[in-house]
Amino acid sequence: MRDRPQGCGCLGHLITILISRVEAKFKLSQNQPQGDIEGVATGLEARGRADDAAVAAAVRAHNPHAARVGRRGH
Repeated sequence: MRDRPQGCGCLGHLITILISRVEAKFKLSQNQPQGDIEGVATGLEARGRADDAAVAAAVRAHNPHAARVGRRGH
């Protein structure tokens, strides 16, 4: 017979949790300097893993430093 670890307190009960909603944010380096944002995108593209190119495009699309077509006075 194996000894139970000290302080385990295991009672053998199972808890079920129903998830009704998930909230998430995309963090795409928007609060970083322009050079850092481009470095993130370039690094993702160079890594070459699945979906990295799509994430790099999203980082660039959400870049607050990039000139936006149709914006006036900026």
